[in-house]
Amino acid sequence: MVEKAPCEKMAKFVLPAIRAEMARTLVKEYNLPQQNVAKVLGVTNAAISQYLSERRGAEIELPQDVVLYIKKYAKKFLNGDFDEDYLCEICRVFQKSLEKYGDDVS
Repeated sequence: MVEKAPCEKMAKFVLPAIRAEMARTLVKEYNLPQQNVAKVLGVTNAAISQYLSERRGAEIELPQDVVLYIKKYAKKFLNGDFDEDYLCEICRVFQKSLEKYGDDVS
């Protein structure tokens, strides 16, 4: 069987996990309405609901340094300093974490 390319794994597992963590942080820790979070993340309200119930984006556990970076980014959003390229930045942190700890996305 042919192994999936790293970018496929990132798109299938990592990006949903990042969005899920961001959604949980913004909704549960900062009490933002799901509709607002959906708009900011560029997903549907249904996707936010699935992230919160862990039916989506829960296939992998993000490293703690990535979770902390996501929480930092959520705070930036609240301060009006949100960068639309947040996914790319968080993905880079995730990739560095993989290099550091030698883990693999499956």
